[in-house]
Amino acid sequence: FQPWPADATYELIETSYFGFNIPEEGINAEIYHWYHPKLGVSSGGVFIYRGMKPIQTAADYLDYRSFMPMPENIVDCAQSSGVRVDMLEPNKRFRLRFDDAARATRFDFETDAIMPLPVRGNGGHFTQAMRTRGQLTLRGREYRIDGYFTRDRSWGDPRPETPLPIPAFTWNVGVFDDSFAFHTAAFDTPKYHPEWARTFPAVKAGENHLWGYLWKNSRLLGIKSVDQHVQREADGLFPKSITLRVEDDEGGIHEIKGTVESRIPFNPWDNMTCYFCLARWECEGKVGYGDLQDCTWNDYVQAAFVSAA
Repeated sequence: FQPWPADATYELIETSYFGFNIPEEGINAEIYHWYHPKLGVSSGGVFIYRGMKPIQTAADYLDYRSFMPMPENIVDCAQSSGVRVDMLEPNKRFRLRFDDAARATRFDFETDAIMPLPVRGNGGHFTQAMRTRGQLTLRGREYRIDGYFTRDRSWGDPRPETPLPIPAFTWNVGVFDDSFAFHTAAFDTPKYHPEWARTFPAVKAGENHLWGYLWKNSRLLGIKSVDQHVQREADGLFPKSITLRVEDDEGGIHEIKGTVESRIPFNPWDNMTCYFCLARWECEGKVGYGDLQDCTWNDYVQAAFVSAA
């Protein structure tokens, strides 16, 4: 854990996020833990899904808990959720294990970084593409894990769980091979939603992208701008595809298209629903996979319902 000041707000958090996907089976596995050091509690666990799920509890496997004891550390430890995390090489290689014998679900895999650690400009967060290899047993059926995933970690900042008056916010990651991956965190470009100028004036043209990177030809590039458009179902909520036009900090333009192959709405906390999606990404003749996470709050959902009606 990172140090925190004695006068820190109770909203101070740290996170640990790993996972894996098996694209040929449409399987996405999320291993997410939140830590609240001032409260002395953690939350999190495991959920695994495939196909289009209508609700959180439709996951193929779900064990995600709101209140658990804090572990002594977040590497070489057993989480209260039953997940075991072992750091084999700092910021590079980890082993994760989990076994729910009663529900015939277990995994054992290693995850290795394919890139250096890209830390967000203001610190307190990184997102890193990883190679994953191991075994999954899901409800008694065995699968081989052999692909990519993108982990992340946050620390040192408060993360309030209050309602936020913002539109849907999308966290995208995709890995094509060891030398090509990307990450964007953005709102849709306002031109696609002229009604946002009235409902969500805080999101302005040219300011919709918050952070991200391109790992291209084994070089780490920053992102100057993102033109993003998420296509959603008729309800205005469930994502089905996305187009991105990414400009890197050297002026290069990258057209990326994502198609949702599996999806589940999930509540990391009660005031926010995140649509976790396994996306198939296409860019420059290559195909990759990774998460599209579309986060929504009450004001946006109400606006979407009004628009759909």
